[in-house]
Amino acid sequence: SSSPPPMQSTDALVYNDAGLILDLRSDSERDNAKTRTWVQSSMNIVAVDAATTTIPDGQCDDRTILQIDVLSPQRFMAYVTQNWFPTTAQRLRLKWYKLMDGAALHAMRIEALNERGLRGLNEAILETGRSELNLALRWITVYLETRCAPVVIHCVKGKDRTGMLVMLLQTILEVPRDVIVEDYVASNAAFAKEAKPSAAIGMRKVGKLDKAKFAGTNAEAIRATFRHCEDKYGSVIGYLDAIGFDEGWRQRLRNVRRDEAPRSRL
Repeated sequence: SSSPPPMQSTDALVYNDAGLILDLRSDSERDNAKTRTWVQSSMNIVAVDAATTTIPDGQCDDRTILQIDVLSPQRFMAYVTQNWFPTTAQRLRLKWYKLMDGAALHAMRIEALNERGLRGLNEAILETGRSELNLALRWITVYLETRCAPVVIHCVKGKDRTGMLVMLLQTILEVPRDVIVEDYVASNAAFAKEAKPSAAIGMRKVGKLDKAKFAGTNAEAIRATFRHCEDKYGSVIGYLDAIGFDEGWRQRLRNVRRDEAPRSRL
């Protein structure tokens, strides 16, 4: 078997110490063969289907990788189509493109995402990943009730899918909102190079993702996410109630980790 490359301290935490690793990527973004070079061979990999996967009853495995597709491309595109084109003219165009021009349909959806930027992406994650986020929160709770090893959460960049799950955890643990915003924006240190403007940015083709808008994080994006939860559910706690992570579950999580509010720094 291949050996992992030299590790920094954060890598060593994952390889040696993490008990539960939540991988929030989609199937197309994963490579389990590579995953095995970074984690102990004894770790159990669980591919989650929110409709059928059950939470462990009692003692959890010592070390588990939980693969949860929080942002399904199919669910995402369906959400964009149903919610981001309010006018009659837009809906007529969507119907026409769906029948006659799949490429134009895709481009129209991507331009809607570009217009909304990170706030739109965060909204889509919360709305299309409700069952998956609920399952992730429950699994974390049950794991921490029976184990004391670190829990690691990751996606690709560690700022949108990871950012939303960590924001929910911090809210449950009553972390002040300004601290949550600060923590979310702190990820920018890891994306400084990506966020720098380049000559290529102005050459983006219509229908292609505007990478400049998604290269880093910003305070307004997470504040807009809070507003979305408040407008639709009354609060983030109201959103948690709606997805099934009710006060009983929230209190269980507070009981095991009240003094160790999770932080999302990369």
